[in-house]
Order: sequence, then C-alpha cells, then structure tokens
Amino acid sequence: MSQDLLAERPVSVLDPPAPPAVQPTRPPKPESSTADALSAEIGPLDLSPRAIFRRRCERLAQRLATASFEDRIAIYTDKEDRPTYRELSSAAALCPDLMPVLNGEYEWIALTSADLLD
Repeated sequence: MSQDLLAERPVSVLDPPAPPAVQPTRPPKPESSTADALSAEIGPLDLSPRAIFRRRCERLAQRLATASFEDRIAIYTDKEDRPTYRELSSAAALCPDLMPVLNGEYEWIALTSADLLD
C-alpha cells in the first residue's frame, strides 16, 4: 500500500521553507528620569575637560550668588576646596551678573586689595 502512495505522489527533494525572520525587539524604555529630562533640554552631555571646567565655574558662580557674606568668605578661604583664581576669573567671565561685587569690584578681588585693609 505504501508503494501505491509513492507512485501517486511525486516526491519533492526541496529544502523546507525557511522560518520567518524574527525582528529583534527593543527592551521597554524605562520611565524618564531627571537626567533624561535635563538631557532633552540641554542636549547630549559634553564630557570634555573644557566643558567640565565651564560647568564647575558656573556652579561656583551660582553658589557664591546664593551664599551669605560669611558663607562666601568661608568658600574663599576653604583649605580643602578653595576655588583657584582661574576658576574665579572664569566664573566672573561666564556669569558676571551672579558674582558678588564689593566697592565696585568683584568681591574676591576686593578682599585682597589694600583699600579694604585700611
């Protein structure tokens, strides 16, 4: 009987059809965080040394603008994390409106002048 089935049906020697290609799926996107929102506002984060220095100077200017006089003196004289003159000059150049002024001069310069010592 099996001979009859083979005789009636031609035998195909073709390869079976290939399975359908599976498209890779992306993992679900996590809920947006503050960093994602900030990145969307300001663009990709620049990690070059120049950009890091600029952000440090901008944060210094912001910190000086919101600190009281005593706190600013403590910032200027801090032994461990005292800002350098380069950082203070750059902060004044980047954010002149935020830098504290004393007698018409930037405070960090006025504190070392002879006029103030009298």
